[in-house]
Amino acid sequence: MVFLILSENDVISEELAEHLIEMARFRNRVVHLYQCFDDAILYKILQTNLRDIEEFTRFIVEYTEHN
Repeated sequence: MVFLILSENDVISEELAEHLIEMARFRNRVVHLYQCFDDAILYKILQTNLRDIEEFTRFIVEYTEHN
């Protein structure tokens, strides 16, 4: 997965890669099982996990500015 490659190449942290992998898995569940999914759970995850996306953006910007 791309997040592991980014982590292995020191573009993002290993911890962030793990969080993003979980986010991608969650996205796949939502897309394929949307009719069974609880909107409240999705809302809670979006409210609490957006920092991972912000951190990913910061890592990518920092990497592109220095390479």
